[in-house]
Amino acid sequence: GSLVEFDKNRIAAAVRKCAHANEKYDKEELAAAIADEVEKRVGDRNEVSVKTLHNMVELLLQVNQEFDLAKSYILYRYEKDSKHKEIPDYVQV
Repeated sequence: GSLVEFDKNRIAAAVRKCAHANEKYDKEELAAAIADEVEKRVGDRNEVSVKTLHNMVELLLQVNQEFDLAKSYILYRYEKDSKHKEIPDYVQV
């Protein structure tokens, strides 16, 4: 996977975007808390893959019992990742 410099604001923005897509507009605190927890878990690591960050966000959404948001986030990531791969149309679901 690709490597980028960690920015917890991008994590919070992704959680907010997911929440808004699910018509949940009261998740600012959740977005900030997840971003803070991911930052804490990343710690002083020099490199963390984007996939690892996505997995952390998915897990933390579930830990916070936001299962519908976790599902939406997972499906969004799957769709976005699928567009980056050259998969024949007949294979894509």
